[in-house]
Amino acid sequence: MPITVDKKEMNGVTHVKLKGVFNEKGSDLAELIGYPEKELWVTCNEVESFNSIGVKKWIDYFTKLRHKGVKLKFIGCSSSIVAHVGMIVNVVLPEEIVSVAVPYSCTQCKSNHAKVFEMNDLKSMNFKLPEVPCPKCKTPMELDELPDEYIQTLLG
Repeated sequence: MPITVDKKEMNGVTHVKLKGVFNEKGSDLAELIGYPEKELWVTCNEVESFNSIGVKKWIDYFTKLRHKGVKLKFIGCSSSIVAHVGMIVNVVLPEEIVSVAVPYSCTQCKSNHAKVFEMNDLKSMNFKLPEVPCPKCKTPMELDELPDEYIQTLLG
């Protein structure tokens, strides 16, 4: 599914919600979002994946905004984004991350869910992820990533 964008302006801040797959098809963020002047808040918990062309388009767009002095904030960073933060420079800078959507899986009912955590809350918990009950069956879920690697990625 190509990227879709829901865009709103509120109090001088551009808010966008991104959803889908970043690849060579329809991932031109300059065309989809434009160039905000002061601040851009990006909700990205539904960004599913990137291919190499999609990553390049992402980095090019957000690097241009940083050079123009646009303040960037990323909300609900999906596990795909967090993985790229740890591998590729300038995908998202650690100080731009407001919150992350941490992937969990339930061994009981085999469902997958993401729990959004604010970075400030994670910092106050020393990045020890809490137990999260499954919304379907209430069984404690397991982190669907390697905990130490996931946390190290968030720390930059």
